[in-house]
Amino acid sequence: ASLGDLRIGARVRIVGEDESVAQFGVGAYVYAPTGALDGNGSYTGDGSTRVAPQLLFGGRYRYSPALSFVYTAMGGLSIRSSKNPTSVVYGAGVAALLAKDTLQVGPEFYASTPIMPGAFTLVEGEKISLNEDTNAELLLGARWRFYEGLTIGAAGGPGLSKAIGTPAFRFTGMIAWAPVAKSSAVLDENTD
Repeated sequence: ASLGDLRIGARVRIVGEDESVAQFGVGAYVYAPTGALDGNGSYTGDGSTRVAPQLLFGGRYRYSPALSFVYTAMGGLSIRSSKNPTSVVYGAGVAALLAKDTLQVGPEFYASTPIMPGAFTLVEGEKISLNEDTNAELLLGARWRFYEGLTIGAAGGPGLSKAIGTPAFRFTGMIAWAPVAKSSAVLDENTD
């Protein structure tokens, strides 16, 4: 086990409201090269800064006052340094919202396909050939919004291929701040 590259990012919704069945947005992440490159086989980082712009589609369906479902789909690029191939990244997820929308539980799928030939250079002087085109994994996770927009979560699951970047099993945790959107009805009440 080892810490990987630090990821910092943002997402912006362009079309749709928080309660809409269909929403569209954009996002981007920047990865700082903080992962170990010690030559001992940890391979937790790329060794250089990379960026990942994304297009996002999702929505929310309220089944009952106590249960909603949310879904998301994403497609984009992982633009790496000249040492490593740029990839198309894509994924999707669905989750149930419970406990007055403070608890989110569900699976998500993620995959990446290199669009350039070549090999990965993760340790200086050592190249790793692309043995399969697509790496893919499936995670089952939960997130809990416990104070305003402050959220904690965890997820885990198996890799689905043998390609570079696919873990045998991945466990991940998160701490995030996602402000709670006010519905237009609440905004109208406040302006009367």
